[in-house]
Amino acid sequence: MITFRSTFFLIIEIWSLTITALQAQRLLDRFVPYVIQQRNGSTAGSLRGWGSFEGYLFQTDSLHGWRQVMGAMVDFWRRDTTLLLSFVATIEFHANFNNDIFFNPRAQFWEEGIVLSFYTSRWILQTGYLHRCKHDIDNLALQQERVLIYGSFFGNLFYEAIPKTDSTGVLIGFNSHLFVVHEDYRAPAELNRLDPRISTLFSANVLSLQARFPMLGHMLALRASLQAASFSRSDQFTQRLRYPLSWRFSFYGAVEYFLSSIARFRLSIERLHDTLIPAIPESAVHIQLGINFVPQAMW
Repeated sequence: MITFRSTFFLIIEIWSLTITALQAQRLLDRFVPYVIQQRNGSTAGSLRGWGSFEGYLFQTDSLHGWRQVMGAMVDFWRRDTTLLLSFVATIEFHANFNNDIFFNPRAQFWEEGIVLSFYTSRWILQTGYLHRCKHDIDNLALQQERVLIYGSFFGNLFYEAIPKTDSTGVLIGFNSHLFVVHEDYRAPAELNRLDPRISTLFSANVLSLQARFPMLGHMLALRASLQAASFSRSDQFTQRLRYPLSWRFSFYGAVEYFLSSIARFRLSIERLHDTLIPAIPESAVHIQLGINFVPQAMW
């Protein structure tokens, strides 16, 4: 039987595939790539920050109501416009509607690490280490807990198909992460056996696209990416390749409308194979609307 809910969900799925607005599970940096303009002697300063605040218009779970993100990138060392060593950090805060003021803090995600970037005329190669963790907030009444710790060495390759200017630019990327730190602690303890588990996460690989362009006198941007994460059957790092890997896919994407050179309205959609918040893992589809602030020097 065709219902309004099923029809709406089908339209959302078709729309998401049509605009190829794709990206990740909440495993990788997906709001702002750690890539800056560094060409023709311009280094654009050594400290950059960004942030966003969004509300959830649609969700297939009941855990997401509001999201706030803050991030920073600080340069330690540079060699002209060829090499750049940076410290990066991002905090993602989540609240849901499940209290009488419709703002119930639920979880925080942290990411920090070191990024070494090598620039050529159009290519950007990056490597480094990113450490991440997730902690519950106000979960006493739930009698459940899920704490995550996961870190990865990575290699990123970006190509500026169209060099970035104030009005145009296309950046294509491929990121590959090998996870060497991974812990998925849950309470009650019997929930630890439920898949997917970050403790068995082996790798995550992401294809991404960033584009900006003028349309009818206005500036728009698209963010599109798709992630494939692989999981082993073993929690032990040295044993993970002894078993066949299983794969899970997630996507995220957004259309942005420029209010100014740094402020943008953003409409986004994501499908997460694991939202990483509840102790019993679940997948979900979300649509968000909000405002974000990105410095001009960053993609």
